[in-house]
Amino acid sequence: MRRLLALLAVSISLHLTAQTPAPPDLTIWLPDTLANFSTDALSAFGAATDDFAVSQNINALIRIRRASEAGGILSTLRSASSVAPRALPTVTLLRRSDLLLATQERLIEPMPSLLTQSVAQAVSSTRRLCEVGGVLMGIPFLVDVQHVAYLPQPDVEYDGWRFEDVLARGLPLQFAGNATIGVNPTVYVQYMAAGGRIDEQGVLQYDAVALRQVLDFYEATREADLIDEQTLLFTSPAQYAAALSAAGERQWGTLASQYLRALTFEPDLRFAPIPTPDGTLSTVLEGWCWVLVSRDERTQPLAVDYITYMSSGSSVVTLARSVWMLPSQIALLADVLDEDQAAFYTELITNALIIPLDASSVAVERAIQEAFRAVLNGSRAEEAVRAASALLGG
Repeated sequence: MRRLLALLAVSISLHLTAQTPAPPDLTIWLPDTLANFSTDALSAFGAATDDFAVSQNINALIRIRRASEAGGILSTLRSASSVAPRALPTVTLLRRSDLLLATQERLIEPMPSLLTQSVAQAVSSTRRLCEVGGVLMGIPFLVDVQHVAYLPQPDVEYDGWRFEDVLARGLPLQFAGNATIGVNPTVYVQYMAAGGRIDEQGVLQYDAVALRQVLDFYEATREADLIDEQTLLFTSPAQYAAALSAAGERQWGTLASQYLRALTFEPDLRFAPIPTPDGTLSTVLEGWCWVLVSRDERTQPLAVDYITYMSSGSSVVTLARSVWMLPSQIALLADVLDEDQAAFYTELITNALIIPLDASSVAVERAIQEAFRAVLNGSRAEEAVRAASALLGG
């Protein structure tokens, strides 16, 4: 029986079935940030794909590709689609920002007509991660959410996470306050909780009152020496992930994947939501989507079966554990986490937001980000709101 033929990008074979293997029936491109996360991660991907290949009596080929930048998955899809279509994978994994571009450039195929009802229902809480204009362009696989992590300090009350609770607690905040596109996730969550909204076309609307409420909080935290402009140095919690194992008295913005990994070094770390005006529990949903690249109608059903297999049951649980991420199916969180963690992340994922990346929304997001930057650099909240309103023509 033919088995999985998994190759690294440098064509090192993981499984060989014969000296001259047959062409693969299924080719999978894995992002290096997942496959190279650890030996366990690569072994888990290989083993799960191997099991699927055996069950279907096919040859499957795994290639590891850069997740981004030159030579990354998206750029290679672009170049190969026109000059070497036979080199394209059957399926691959993309983050949402790349999925949007791949959809616009017609590099991937929509999923709805190929998706079974059971899988669609299983990912109902996370499917918006892979939707574009109401069309499902991928299947949520592994997800991540931002929240707060802290090491409990003696005689400190951590029950409340409203703005006023954080100020009363008097402990410093640290999170990724910069953004490569638009606005950082923490401020976006807070802006939406303060009254920000998205219109029927999916475009983020500017609300000076909501922005003022968020900026008043950061002006107060700055004046209390609980936050400073150093926050603007970070675009991702990954840039200070190592500090979580020695958290001290800070309240750290983190990703679930970093928090869960940090627990192996500091088991006393606790989780909490991003502070909001009224304590509303919310976050931004991030993660990976399985996408269909092949346009071959004969191959597509097999590809969908593979995606379904990898996103279901024990397969995704094992893979989630290997990279410290969360399975996209809420029902499976209890298989990865303890009871309290599962309840917390279930609520976070259920309430999670998607940051819109259309041009009109990004213009609003940039204005919000610049206003936040100005406050951390010493401006008054009122002045920063006026500047944002003027920038947007308000």
